[in-house]
Amino acid sequence: HIKVIKSIFSVSFTTPPMDMEFVLSFISPLTLRLTFFLKIIENNRYISLDFIPNLIDESIIIDDLRSPYILKILDVGVHRTVDNLLYYIVYENFRGVSLATLNKGAYLHMDALIRIATQTVKALQAYYNLGKKHGSLRPDNILVNERYEIKIADFGITEANKGTNIRCSGNLKYLSPSQLSIDFTDIKSDLYCLGVILYESVFKKFPFNDAHTEKQLIKAIDKGVIWSKINTNGMNKDFVEIIKRLLERNDNLCYKNYNDVLLSLSHFMYKTSKIDIEAIRAEENQPHLE
Repeated sequence: HIKVIKSIFSVSFTTPPMDMEFVLSFISPLTLRLTFFLKIIENNRYISLDFIPNLIDESIIIDDLRSPYILKILDVGVHRTVDNLLYYIVYENFRGVSLATLNKGAYLHMDALIRIATQTVKALQAYYNLGKKHGSLRPDNILVNERYEIKIADFGITEANKGTNIRCSGNLKYLSPSQLSIDFTDIKSDLYCLGVILYESVFKKFPFNDAHTEKQLIKAIDKGVIWSKINTNGMNKDFVEIIKRLLERNDNLCYKNYNDVLLSLSHFMYKTSKIDIEAIRAEENQPHLE
């Protein structure tokens, strides 16, 4: 008996019907008893000719990292159809939902946001310590379980494409200014994208005006976030400040490395826990009616 569960959690085009013959054509060499995530990428002009060989190399590097926050790549390959060339990536299973799905629901509590943000930064930092950048970060590829533990997919894709984002559909608004203007991915690209993602998680909307083309998005980003028009009542001011610095384009004001972000998050957690403890003590010291 063959136990295969297809779970396409991030696709770059309208997914065609996937018949079992296609799935088994590349799954069978791995194992016949496997639950997995499958990502399909349609070939486009941004993808380099040596994308798959490079991605194989990146998958080995990622596996060697042994990061608990990075989704492991099991297999990669190419599938040719009559009309197109498709790339596939098979990931390990992880029992969780995407952050994009969570953002469509109720507001996440602050502890959950801090946990998600901290784990994301640690994953990015582990990869960056090798001189590499994610370059394709988005809520769709951040998977979160019921304990707010995360696994991030799509590590290695931009690196395998020589630092150029492959422009999957739906990820336009998560491209950084440098990626939009000169196809350049650096640490600021990932920090900026994290800021966009956290902004959406907190405010339930994109930080800039709607844009349908890259030129429109660059113009919207250049105008910046007009914080004076954003209702931050009820929001934690310290956490909002972290988001501001992640989105900041001024080199004198923005975060320059992951340690600084982790320091801010740690300070915020300490401050929050201290406030909670003081509130509990204050409650305990209140006179009670007999």
